[in-house]
This record gives sequence, structure tokens and C-alpha cells, in this order.
Amino acid sequence: MKKFSLPKKEKEDRVCELLKKGTGDREIAAIEHVSFTEIKKIINKHFETDEDETGQNRKRSEALQLMEEGKSSLDIAIELNLSADEVQGFRREHLTLKGEDELLAIYRRIGGKIEQFVTLYEMMIKEGLAPDEAVWSLQNYGSFKNIDKEFNHLTKRLRPLREETSQLKEKNQMLFSEN
Repeated sequence: MKKFSLPKKEKEDRVCELLKKGTGDREIAAIEHVSFTEIKKIINKHFETDEDETGQNRKRSEALQLMEEGKSSLDIAIELNLSADEVQGFRREHLTLKGEDELLAIYRRIGGKIEQFVTLYEMMIKEGLAPDEAVWSLQNYGSFKNIDKEFNHLTKRLRPLREETSQLKEKNQMLFSEN
């Protein structure tokens, strides 16, 4: 049995209506059984917009939607025929729009050395040092080396004080036992 198809003009009109409603290319292709190339031709024929700008804006919108759905960068690149740079650009934009770009900024500031950054954080937590305490220490002492020097200096000053405390305790016990 032969499949019934709509006349070309009617199909174009239906595609135009879907485009006006903001329906994505993938959905239009599935609903109307048309290729992406046909959709692009209809856009160029019926809408007065710059072809490259419209195509890029549509890909941007679709990429952002796919990211919101949790798709991987590889899946998005394959599905939308995008380069790695384009996908990463859209991914940065997605993070910015969601207000999650602070983590990306930190990643850039540490030069991509995330493993060392996480190791430092884990060591700090293991030592019971809160992030704000670590920042305070570095702000006041300038470097970890200076903190270490100050620790050694205070340790040396503490020894005689401990000895003196011990001697005072002994004297106190002797006086207490005499009374």
C-alpha cells in the first residue's frame, strides 16, 4: 500500500507554523517527516533572516536544551554536528545562565590543576583546618613557609614555659604538703 503524502505547499505551511511556535528542528523533522535540509530550505525561503545567524541561534538553543537534559558534550556534538570548541562555548554559556560559572572561573584560575586543588582541600580538612582559617593564616603569615617558621619559633618559646610551669607545680605541691 502506498503511503499518502501531503502536497509540498501544505507541508511547507505546516513546517512554517511549527517554526513560528518555536518548535525545534528535531521535533519538526519527526512530526512532519522532513529532513533537516528541507527545514533549512523552508526557513531560508519563508523567513527573512540571516541563514548563518538563524542556524547558529537554533543550534545554540538546542545545545542548551540538551545540556539541561543532562546530555554529554559528545552526544551534543554528534547530534547537532558541532565542533568541540562550539560545544564548550555553549557549555560555558549554560553554566553562566544557571549561575554556576563560579566553579568554572575557579577552574580557570587554578590552570586546570583540579586534582592538586582537591588534594590540598582534602589535606586541609584532614588536619581540621577550615578554609577560612587557612586563608587567615596565609593572609597573616604570607606563606606556608612563614607559618612553619612561626610554629617552630613558638615551639622553642614554649619549652622554657613548660619547664617553668612544671617547676611551679612541684613548688606548689611541696608548699601544700608542708601545710
